[in-house]
Amino acid sequence: MAEGRRGVHEAAAASASDFHAELGQAYVSPHAARESQRVLDPERRRALSAWADTLIPANEHWPSAADVDAVGYIDRTVFLAPALRPIVLRGIDRLEARVVERREVLSRLEQLNPDGVFELVLELVFEAYYRDERVVTILEERTGFSMQRAMRGWEMQPFDESLLDRVRALPPRYRALAS
Repeated sequence: MAEGRRGVHEAAAASASDFHAELGQAYVSPHAARESQRVLDPERRRALSAWADTLIPANEHWPSAADVDAVGYIDRTVFLAPALRPIVLRGIDRLEARVVERREVLSRLEQLNPDGVFELVLELVFEAYYRDERVVTILEERTGFSMQRAMRGWEMQPFDESLLDRVRALPPRYRALAS
């Protein structure tokens, strides 16, 4: 019983202001196997997929958010961060809209942003999208930006310590403190 109450309190505590802390506890590896659904039922997966595709639609160069399995990433994340489940599930349930109305409904949801659900789902969709290998490859081809290079850094020339000899030979530029 205490376990159940703690889950309720955790869910109540997760809001727009602190969901980032919850996300930090729920790392989903970019190379994680595409597991079967854990939290989202097929109907909610379809609704969330439509939401994600509205946020990041496909075009001739880029895949859509659904193409990179943003919904699977969100499902795995909220599985690992149970305090975020009620926020995401309530948000999805509010989106029972036809495709024609989707943009209008999402625009309203963004303005109201109950429980921070719009911001949470938007962040999760972006995370899923920009860590997908296809998107990373396209980004590098089109812009030259390499996420791997940015994380690893660049190879530096060995430092020539003899360049410091002149500075080392200079007298101190400070006064010794009296003890």
